[in-house]
Amino acid sequence: MLPVGAVEGRIIGVGTDMVAMERIGAVLDKPHGARFLQRVFTPAELALCDRRAGVVRTACLAKRFAAKEAIAKAMGTGFRDGIWLTDVEVLPDALGAPQVTLYGEAKAYMERTVGQGVRFHLSLSDEKQYALAFAIAEQLQQAPDDV
Repeated sequence: MLPVGAVEGRIIGVGTDMVAMERIGAVLDKPHGARFLQRVFTPAELALCDRRAGVVRTACLAKRFAAKEAIAKAMGTGFRDGIWLTDVEVLPDALGAPQVTLYGEAKAYMERTVGQGVRFHLSLSDEKQYALAFAIAEQLQQAPDDV
């Protein structure tokens, strides 16, 4: 759904990322696994994935990791210049579709470069050993006053 007063805009970036779930699982099994989780995921993302167990939990985390990378690519920034993985949050809406919320420097960067009218389209998928994310960043345009 579009914000009030906005109309479809232009694509400002596209990003994709694929993660081997085995890689995420291996990190979680290491002594620094808890630190990795805190550095990469928001508390809400962890709460979502922690409701699952085993490979389903790993898939949940891997999809969000891939999504964060895809979003950073769509933004055109990557994770640098003060933009952290926890500045990008991916949670499902009421129907289960992934929704993106930006925080911190990621949000500030988009407001500086695009304005407040940005929407992310995000698709997540996983199959056996891989998690995949595809993201499109769209700059929303203000509707003309005479419409």
